[in-house]
Amino acid sequence: MPHPPVEYAEPAPFLAALDDLADVYSAAFSGPPWDESADQVRTFVASVPDWTARDGFLAAWARDPDAIAGFAFRVRTPSPVPSDGFYGLLRDRFGAVVDDLAGAVEVVELAVRPDARGGGLGRTLLTTVLDDSPAWLVTRTAATATMAFYARLGWQVQAEDDGLALLTRP
Repeated sequence: MPHPPVEYAEPAPFLAALDDLADVYSAAFSGPPWDESADQVRTFVASVPDWTARDGFLAAWARDPDAIAGFAFRVRTPSPVPSDGFYGLLRDRFGAVVDDLAGAVEVVELAVRPDARGGGLGRTLLTTVLDDSPAWLVTRTAATATMAFYARLGWQVQAEDDGLALLTRP
């Protein structure tokens, strides 16, 4: 079944759709290997306004009148990479390679409803939010289908630690 067309999402409509985004996020990540809890879904929702205010925020989604089938968004990694917060946690896990991410595009989320997978929606969403800049993301190594998806698209594992992988695209 073809997916709805992918469109850019400006910050205001993206924020106005937080309930629908939470529904997609929950559908995409509440089962194995992700097993995101209801608290983690709420944390995601609470973080979206901060992400939309970040440098380089760009979002895309596929939606029809009834629902959002999937979405993706990215920001630009600060230069230099901060030593605290999320980036400090990344540095603790992955070491100095994190410093090489300064100025790169950071894929924050790519979420596709399970019933919308397999038709190229994830690929289309990802390519819509990326430009020619170097890019990176973090995913779980146990998500073997996800790891294979990124490998097919040319992403490379730069570092792994405790079930997480830092992937880059030159």
